[in-house]
Amino acid sequence: MTRIGESIIKIFEGLDFIPGIGAEIGVWQGETSAKLLSKYPELKLYMVDIWGDKSNYSGEKEKQIAKKVVKPFGHRAVILHGSSVRMSQVVENGSLDFVFIDANHSYKSVKEDNEVWYPKVCVGGYIMGHDYLNPKRPGVKRAVDELYGDSVFVCSDGGETRLNDYPEPGVHSDVDCGIWYYRKEYRV
Repeated sequence: MTRIGESIIKIFEGLDFIPGIGAEIGVWQGETSAKLLSKYPELKLYMVDIWGDKSNYSGEKEKQIAKKVVKPFGHRAVILHGSSVRMSQVVENGSLDFVFIDANHSYKSVKEDNEVWYPKVCVGGYIMGHDYLNPKRPGVKRAVDELYGDSVFVCSDGGETRLNDYPEPGVHSDVDCGIWYYRKEYRV
């Protein structure tokens, strides 16, 4: 959603961070991608989506909308149609400044997406996602907690706090479901 894109931009501005290359995992209609590409004129963005992973849903309409909204950005918008795991193999390790994960919200998928995209992010870059505070998607919180512990920041309603200081999720609007982020640091 465009509001998600605005929230990501707000986070980047607060971090004094200007991305050069990134990836959005779970693009849907491309609104977040378009917002980021518009804000950052040097950004190259991989847009990864499976569009139509269910037998009763082709996803073709959403894919065409996504293509249309990012068309003005030309070669800076790189659409990768396929599973997150398979498409991660196209991207070189350590090449991304950030990855934003907002695809399948099951515990297994969130954990797997983080595991395959983490190596793609350079040291000092950010791994991010949506729906940390969404009580309807507990798999996000569980996977993020297990992977990053208290090194995660959660932003909601314009505020930011470390994970351990955040109250348990209550009833939130879709926009206020918490964007989480983790800064990748060098590990021995």
